[in-house]
Amino acid sequence: MALRYAADMLDFEDGVHWIGTDIFVDSRRSRDRGIVTHAHSDHVGRHKRWVASPATAALCARRWGAVDLEVHDFHAPWDEDGARVTLLPAGHILGSAMVLVERAGTRALYTGDFRLEPSATAEPCEPVAADVLIMECTFGDPRYRFPDRIEVMDQLQPFSIRTASQQQNMPALGQAETQLRLGLANLFAVAEAYPDLKTNEQFLNLEARISALENAIADRREFYNESVNINNVRIEQFPDGMVARMFDFPPRHLLQFQAAEKADVDVKQLFAA
Repeated sequence: MALRYAADMLDFEDGVHWIGTDIFVDSRRSRDRGIVTHAHSDHVGRHKRWVASPATAALCARRWGAVDLEVHDFHAPWDEDGARVTLLPAGHILGSAMVLVERAGTRALYTGDFRLEPSATAEPCEPVAADVLIMECTFGDPRYRFPDRIEVMDQLQPFSIRTASQQQNMPALGQAETQLRLGLANLFAVAEAYPDLKTNEQFLNLEARISALENAIADRREFYNESVNINNVRIEQFPDGMVARMFDFPPRHLLQFQAAEKADVDVKQLFAA
């Protein structure tokens, strides 16, 4: 039945289109009205009207300037073109949705990228029973296996220190830390707009881990700068200077930040930008 339904009712030329209706999902072409499952560019078209969950609508408005937004909460069905359409959490990123279309006695569930494991920022995935399941997933092949998120976060600090040590490029590390800080600020800016997310246990755990990581990086940065000061003083002193010149030990650069980079982030201003 699934194959017959797909052949007779669905068109996959550009995203997913329910034939005989104006239901377009994840179409990359501009449509008069298009359902966007989540705010990743490979699932987005510049539609005249964007249909999405509240979080996805906010992200599309911020990233692509979407203006005409038709917002539907999860588990809140609506009727169109003889079908009942419902958005369900996909667990991929904040606001990501699966689309359940009930039409002609058949339940068809479409999901782009989804995640079954708990996420720090996304609503938990809630799959439902369906007659037809349509998946479009970047890493849908079973051979893909990803490490635990906490394990990866614990590797960030030693990786940054090791990379800086190997490349001896402190300015680049400083720029990378600044970009990481701004990226996290953007994440927290989005959280400010969604009280449910701010109180989500997974998000609170992520926030605590990030704070601990930032403190650890700050401690290592202070230790590095102290070591640099000692090195730069000693290579100018006797007798250490003689050894330094003999083995060509150069002065090192401090890891420094501009005052604007160290200032507290104005989350409200960042989210309104």
